[in-house]
Amino acid sequence: MLISISHAKLSESQQDVLAASCSASEAVAIVFSGDGVYSLRSNANLIDNCLSIITEETTEYDVRFYAVAEDVFSRGVNVDQNITQITNQELAALAAAHKQWVTL
Repeated sequence: MLISISHAKLSESQQDVLAASCSASEAVAIVFSGDGVYSLRSNANLIDNCLSIITEETTEYDVRFYAVAEDVFSRGVNVDQNITQITNQELAALAAAHKQWVTL
């Protein structure tokens, strides 16, 4: 599953969807793009919450975090070491690899 975050602020229900995705029984790619990279600042504990869910549930499934490097740079956002910066081409490859998408 690919979770695409393109809004600067996530509502409580969107954060709940994200938390549920972190405990899904499948591989999950969470991508921050466009103004979504701002949500890394306004929801600083977002990644930590997902990582704690993964640790608590000791899931075998892979949850990875990505941010589009061009968007990070153009918006002057610092990213956590748990987030891999990717190009638009790599985003396209992720999109092709995941059949299910959720946009927040």
